[in-house]
Amino acid sequence: MAKFRVNVYIDGFNLYYGICDTKDKELLWLDIISLIKSNIHPKEQLNQIKYFTTIPYKESADKVGRHKRWLKLLGTLSYPIEIYHGKFNYTETKCQSCGKTTRRRIEKRTDVNIATQFMRDAYKGKYETAYILSGDSDLVPAIKVVKEDFPLKAMKIIFPPQRYSNDLANIADFIIQLKTSDLQPFVMPSTIILPDGSILTKPSNWVKIK
Repeated sequence: MAKFRVNVYIDGFNLYYGICDTKDKELLWLDIISLIKSNIHPKEQLNQIKYFTTIPYKESADKVGRHKRWLKLLGTLSYPIEIYHGKFNYTETKCQSCGKTTRRRIEKRTDVNIATQFMRDAYKGKYETAYILSGDSDLVPAIKVVKEDFPLKAMKIIFPPQRYSNDLANIADFIIQLKTSDLQPFVMPSTIILPDGSILTKPSNWVKIK
């Protein structure tokens, strides 16, 4: 009997900040493929994984370097991952009392990119089940459209640690709430030797905060 094809859509920053909020940043160095495979149903077959993120080019070189190292790690895993990039907008606000200027970055396009991809894949018949790893309730309208137009497709939500949305939970066919204990078995070794012989190391500040 043929298995149900699964597409997975990962909100990279939602996962990143959810893990950071646990104070256990070593969990960021994650074999996300094995984590996903451990959560899909035995009657489901992994088809595509799409990962959505944005490189903070205007931030410090260290931050950009860590981000690129993580993306390189994704390319070493046991299943291909398609990566989609958004962008950052930067705004400056001046305090009327002290005159200090605060610079703030706002990530743009990620939720739209995710929604566009899982809707497009639904209409093209790319999956029977979609897993969306995010706690962003902005995805609800797009999920609702897919469920209305394709009632036989299952839309499942995986919430990152420290992330939850009642609106997403109420519309999903199934939910999984990840905890730190769910991620710990899938933390990668600190040093990874790539097929070309080069070495990839975990960022030094991705450690558990005591």
